[in-house]
Amino acid sequence: MNSRVMKAMVFLAIATVLGSTMVSCATAPAVVEKSVVQTVVVEKEVVVEKPVVQTVVVEKHATRGGTVIVAMNLEPDTLDPHVTSSKYSRQVVHTVYETLVNYDEEGRKFEPGLASSWEVSDDGLAWTFHLREGVKFHDGTPLNAEAIKINFERMLDPATESTGSIYKVGPLDTIEIVDDLTVKLHFTKPYGAALPNYVEPDMSIVSPAAIEEYGRELYNHMVGTGPFRFVEWEQRDHITLEKYDDYDWARPSATHDGPAYLEQVIWKFVPEDATRTATLMTGEADIIQQVPSDDFARIAANPKFQTAFSAQPGLTPSVMLNVTKPPTDDVRVRKALAYLFDTDAIVRGAYGSMHEVSYNLLSPLTSGYIPEASVFEFDPEKGVALLEEAGWTDSDGDGWRDKDGEKMHLVYPILPHHKDKAVIAASVLAEYGIEVEVFAVDNPAQQIFGQEGKHNMFFLRSTRADVASIMNVLFACENVGAGWNMSHYCVDEAQAMIEAGDGEADPEKRQEIYAELQMKLAEDVVAIPMAIDGLLWAFDGDIMNFRTTIGQYLEFYDLYRLIE
Repeated sequence: MNSRVMKAMVFLAIATVLGSTMVSCATAPAVVEKSVVQTVVVEKEVVVEKPVVQTVVVEKHATRGGTVIVAMNLEPDTLDPHVTSSKYSRQVVHTVYETLVNYDEEGRKFEPGLASSWEVSDDGLAWTFHLREGVKFHDGTPLNAEAIKINFERMLDPATESTGSIYKVGPLDTIEIVDDLTVKLHFTKPYGAALPNYVEPDMSIVSPAAIEEYGRELYNHMVGTGPFRFVEWEQRDHITLEKYDDYDWARPSATHDGPAYLEQVIWKFVPEDATRTATLMTGEADIIQQVPSDDFARIAANPKFQTAFSAQPGLTPSVMLNVTKPPTDDVRVRKALAYLFDTDAIVRGAYGSMHEVSYNLLSPLTSGYIPEASVFEFDPEKGVALLEEAGWTDSDGDGWRDKDGEKMHLVYPILPHHKDKAVIAASVLAEYGIEVEVFAVDNPAQQIFGQEGKHNMFFLRSTRADVASIMNVLFACENVGAGWNMSHYCVDEAQAMIEAGDGEADPEKRQEIYAELQMKLAEDVVAIPMAIDGLLWAFDGDIMNFRTTIGQYLEFYDLYRLIE
């Protein structure tokens, strides 16, 4: 076994533990430093009081109530779960809404969500979901089979303009309401990926009354069944949620029943790294997301705070290569770029020391991951040889490679907050005579640019935990030009595997299919992986039951804090 495979397997063992991150502390008395007033006698028998610092034991205990303020680095683009594909939106969505099924605490098995049980037909063409009794949306509307039907129809409706859920519903044919609490989904072909897709926040179930009342305005009117309900969204400042007092259908892996412990959750938008760290240090925030790598060790060493790293499943942060636009339409060029991509230098420069370099498109936390499906490691000699074999040389000695009178020029559009990654990559490739045009552009303009195939390179990552969802959304032919297939990769052999895996319900057979598909994608170099992604968190020492899901979404239901 080579060292890279061994290293990936070791990381998998570690990441499996960290995938659903939970940090907790015993509620023993805490030793703290407090400023107290002490009376002392000084010269001439003048009595004065002066503050001194003493170490004292403060009894702390768990409490219900209170507010937790979370500083996040980016603001959601919308709060409509059926429209968004943003992980920042999905974090808030996950707190207010619920899905038919959930992952368990380890993120490996499924447990009930709004559905108490489910079954699939022998031919894989129908999934039946039995809904929980007594569940009500925040507006009082009861959960029933009709509500599920309305939601799935909305996800598929072109007028919704979904960028996420529409790709996860599957090849749905008809929706049958069996009875008030039973819904049966009929598909045109077997859909083995139903459960891993339906666990995602963008498959959340919205109150049908709210859908009717608000329509496209749902982006600012969240009405779900989760433990917290929507209060307000002050754009460019914060989102406020409050406890849903009638909540009484907690997931099996929760540590208590009934309403959440907290009264409020407030999400503050703090894009500047230094400012976000400062909000924790000054007490303006109780939890900060995306801790800058340079600050993480310093905060971790401070006994007043706790830290956590939640590894991310899905597609690792990768540079997707457009296989239809010259010069990346030549597999030799794509292989050369992979060899010339100094991943270690790029990751250290863009992410800091807290992230592991990856040569695999999938995170080890992703179901179906195989460590063998890795893209080439840094080898400049091989990279240069491939470029010259493909005809890209520096014919005029100006330091840039050219072919048939055309300079080697790559187009790389990227979201503004990721621009540093692209700039570092461009500087690395420039050393080998490759010109990379980097320009920052926000969404939806970047997505449209990529869908139109005007790029050569496109930064992408995904937190989807199941291999089927990733392969479908990112590499299926149907998603070229309209979805998220930014490699514009449409190969008959790979498409056949995607369809076979999508329709296979047997776990072992699915694994075999997706293992072969991963090897095919690595062979064709459809993307260059960079790092095993994750979120760095820091939070107040009084926060208890801190936990994130397999998809990195913070769980507030069981979270509470200690008070004196």
